[in-house]
Amino acid sequence: MIRAAPPLLFLLLLLVSWAPRGEAAPDQDEIQRLPGLAKQPSFRQYSGYLKGSGSKHLHYWFVESQKDPENSPVVLWLNGGPGCSSLDGLLTEHGPFLVQPDGVTLEYNPYSWNLIANVLYLESPAGVGFSYSDDKFYATNDTEVAQSNFEALQDFFHLFPEYKNNKLFLTGESYAGIYIPTLAVLVMQDPSMNLQGLAVGNGLSSYEQNDNSLVYFAYYHGLLGNRLWSSLQTHCCSQNKCNFYDNKDPECVTNLQEVARIVGNSGLNIYNLYAPCAGGVPSHFRTLLWSRIWATSSLACHSSGRGIRHCCAQGTKCAWTPPAPTRQLLPPTSTTRTCGRPSTSRNSCRNGTCATFW
Repeated sequence: MIRAAPPLLFLLLLLVSWAPRGEAAPDQDEIQRLPGLAKQPSFRQYSGYLKGSGSKHLHYWFVESQKDPENSPVVLWLNGGPGCSSLDGLLTEHGPFLVQPDGVTLEYNPYSWNLIANVLYLESPAGVGFSYSDDKFYATNDTEVAQSNFEALQDFFHLFPEYKNNKLFLTGESYAGIYIPTLAVLVMQDPSMNLQGLAVGNGLSSYEQNDNSLVYFAYYHGLLGNRLWSSLQTHCCSQNKCNFYDNKDPECVTNLQEVARIVGNSGLNIYNLYAPCAGGVPSHFRTLLWSRIWATSSLACHSSGRGIRHCCAQGTKCAWTPPAPTRQLLPPTSTTRTCGRPSTSRNSCRNGTCATFW
């Protein structure tokens, strides 16, 4: 069962207008009024599309700095996933306004990054959020995503040339541990971009280390118990080295399923273990999330990271189909998700080896 997303997505529909790129200028992308705010912002903001590689169109939301935008750095933000919308970062983490519990009201964020920076939120890859591809082909890999993000960044500076000489920082979280370094390799080859640094929070850099560390974390925090831990050591470990990542031993797999049940199905806040989950954890969300995680040997996909309300209750499977009168404002995609992979498979390179996940 798909849970309907809160009305905050309706706000996005009102500000996202789609038109062929052609000679579109930033003025056409400027957001004149944002619903949900008691008072409109003093800074300028834009929403539209940047041209990625091939026939890809990547949706962006750009907020200018509240303090001296002409001299403030440009910060690119990418949420991870892979498959998470960067609007999650804007609307629930460090954007200038945060969605309130009613799903309609926006309030200003006193800790917004755009207090001192111009922030570009990019929905990537195509198939995530409002981003799309003309050919409707969304299977991709990390190399292609990096190239598409790079071309979108080039297009951004083409549309906003006044920021081309500003300091540039590439930032993100989760699977941005892959997105950001691979993008940086390309950006460093372009002398026109004033790259100054990278920042990745809770980044994924190795599936093996990521997956193995979860089991150790669970044990050392008293979640597993001695019986299960002893069985894990017997069936998943050899010569003082454990493999909780891609172990084929049937007993080990059974034990790991038990770990998944304890960690994911017992009402724990998986992003802040000692914090409660407001309203509890819906069983269908827990089952769906952890079945996806363990089926792909990947713990990278996450729900919203701001506060306990979102990370516990709403999850990655929140979808919403816009009503017919507003559907014409959108590109040819009918569903928006905070965090969800495209319906086709993608290839992800793990330590140099490409694997398919869904």
